[in-house]
Amino acid sequence: MNKKLFLLLLFAVPLNLFYAQKNACKCTELEKYDQKNQEKWKTYTFQPISKDSAIKPPFSFIKTDFLYDPSKRSDIVDSIEIKMAPYRYLMNISEPENNDADKKRKKDKKKKDETSYMDGFEKYMKIEDSIRGIEAAKLIGPLSKIKVIKSEQNKNKWAILYYDFKYDEMLTFAAGYWLAYSEDSGKNWSYNYTGLSEKNNYIFKENSKLPLWKDDHHLQVESDIVRMTDPMGHPLPPEYEVVRDNALVIMDINEILKDSDHDGTNDITEKKLFLNPNSADTDEDGIPDSKDTNPRFKSDTNEFTTLYEGIMYGNYEFKGKAFFEEFDIDVSNPKVTSKENLQQQIKDTEVDFPQMGDVFNTVQMIVTDDKNLQQINPPNETIIILTTKEYEQYKKQNQSKIILKSITPLFKCDTEKDTYILQTSGSYSGETYKIKRTKKGWNVKIISSWIS
Repeated sequence: MNKKLFLLLLFAVPLNLFYAQKNACKCTELEKYDQKNQEKWKTYTFQPISKDSAIKPPFSFIKTDFLYDPSKRSDIVDSIEIKMAPYRYLMNISEPENNDADKKRKKDKKKKDETSYMDGFEKYMKIEDSIRGIEAAKLIGPLSKIKVIKSEQNKNKWAILYYDFKYDEMLTFAAGYWLAYSEDSGKNWSYNYTGLSEKNNYIFKENSKLPLWKDDHHLQVESDIVRMTDPMGHPLPPEYEVVRDNALVIMDINEILKDSDHDGTNDITEKKLFLNPNSADTDEDGIPDSKDTNPRFKSDTNEFTTLYEGIMYGNYEFKGKAFFEEFDIDVSNPKVTSKENLQQQIKDTEVDFPQMGDVFNTVQMIVTDDKNLQQINPPNETIIILTTKEYEQYKKQNQSKIILKSITPLFKCDTEKDTYILQTSGSYSGETYKIKRTKKGWNVKIISSWIS
């Protein structure tokens, strides 16, 4: 997994900040909501799946055999790590003695003594970004080499197993397993989610010597079978144990490619996202699921959908300072940030934009029974919206999850007229808003924020 992401999270360990103002209204509804959630977490205990359940294939189109002499994941060599070895002194990371590293260390010893740890970190990351950029530009078929697990042609057919985060939670360090497939020697491709996620049942082995094609209709890949033993606890990723290290996972290509409604999204994906695999337009709003940013519910426009879109995607002029900003939403003239504008904003910063592609393509989820929130029209990302009842079913049928964006109901303040409280949170941050109706629409004020 991307070491850059791990290091950024590692440096975030001591950062636990909370900011709050004293001008929040009393809100009995919110107090009851928070208390109910607290009671739920007090009684929550993580229960790992059994080893027998981990060994059992999660889908009917998958079978497993077991090998006598399997490849070992410990033998996998990371080419980028090798290229970064001479620069590890910048991070105060020890490495095996070698002439190149020794020469580099002696040459820069004086400069190193004068360089702070964060300066060394910044230099290391810039070098790694450059090397990763060079590696990412190398292609296998249509895909960046660094995403490919196994690739092999079988006559005119070409199959590539690869990683992608589109339907998996990026910050749990577990990418989804995908199949890029061509039947005309690479002229045309389809991209198909397998429903499998790294570390949820399997960890595919890139160093397997076995052919990828088992026969004309099946792929095979060596794998460790694993199970989660401890869930994610910010900022550390989940912990796993290897149940079997000698599995051969056999997948039926036809089942992976199956697209009953011919909309370009395979049935496996549609079932995971609670879309209708037999309809190219699940919510029947005239927008195909593949282009609809809210494919499960018909979008509408009213003062409340405009409020939600303004908080989530607004492009408004801010007043106030730091963590306690506020802005006004004119419901007759809503302003949101498009995907193109958001990408340009990132591009104008020092963030390495080419490596942000997975972020912009990642699908997120909101769980709500609020009819207005269900009818939003996201301008720059795809949101899967589930009711609370549907989400309980979703958790039972999916070991791997997509990113959950938490938005509470809109709670009325007890005594202040036309005033509400709303809380939002993501993986590592959240805000509480005090919202007041105005003549033109809404005044939205951040009254507390947290970053972890």
